[in-house]
Amino acid sequence: MLCTRLTNARFLTMDPDHPVARELGIWRGRIVGLDDAVAALPALEVIDLQGATVLPGFIDSHVHLPWTGFKQNTASMAGCTRIDDALAVVAEAVSREDSPGSWVSIVGYDQRALGRHLTAADLDRVGRGHKLYVLHDSGHGCVVNTPVLDLLPADVPHENGFLAEGAMGAARALRLPYSQEELAESIGRAARTCLAEGITACAEAGIGGALFGHTPVELGAYQLAREKGLLPLRVQLMVSADRLRPV
Repeated sequence: MLCTRLTNARFLTMDPDHPVARELGIWRGRIVGLDDAVAALPALEVIDLQGATVLPGFIDSHVHLPWTGFKQNTASMAGCTRIDDALAVVAEAVSREDSPGSWVSIVGYDQRALGRHLTAADLDRVGRGHKLYVLHDSGHGCVVNTPVLDLLPADVPHENGFLAEGAMGAARALRLPYSQEELAESIGRAARTCLAEGITACAEAGIGGALFGHTPVELGAYQLAREKGLLPLRVQLMVSADRLRPV
C-alpha cells in the first residue's frame, strides 16, 4: 500500500535511462517507484497533477536562513532612490521604538540606488538617540550612527559610519544575542520561503560567527526549529570560520 501516488504528470527524473515518468509512488516520505512499478498499486491518496511538469527539489548551496528570516520582518529601504526617502524609512522605524537608546535595524540598503553612501551624520538626523544599524543588501556591510560608533573600539575602521566585513561584525557583537525562540521562528520563515521557491535542501554558510551569526549557540536554534516543526528543509550547517580553533 502506497501512502501517495501522483498521477497524470510529467516527472523529470534526471535519470538518463528513464528521463520522464507519468506516475510516481511515495511510501513513508520516499519515492519508491515510477510508472508501471506503481501504477496498479493501491494508495491511501491519489493526486491528479493534471499534466503538470514536476522537477526535483532545488538545492541552494549558500544560504543564511536566520538572516533572511529576520530581514522579512524588518523595515526595508529597498527601492528607495533618494536619500530623503531612505531616511524617511529610518525615521518611521525609529518612531515605533519606545525604549530610549534601543537598537533599530533597517535592511534593503544599496548605495548604488541612492547615488552615494549614507553616513553616520545622515542617520543622526533621524535617530533620536537610538542605535541605528542599516544593513547593506550584500550582507557584507552596514551603516551605523554616532551612538554605535561611540561604542566601537577605536581601532575598528569605518568611513563616515560605513563598516565592512570584520568591522561590521564588531558592530553586531555589541548587540545582545537573539533568543533561541526568535531564531527558530526566523529560520522557519526563511525555510518556508525556500520551500515556496522549490528549494528542498540547503547549506547554511556559517553559524555562530560575527558576520552572519546571531549567537554562539546558534546550532541550538536549528535544533529547536526542527523540534517545533518549523524546518521543512534538509539543512547542512557550516560553522563560521571565525569560530574554528586548533584542536
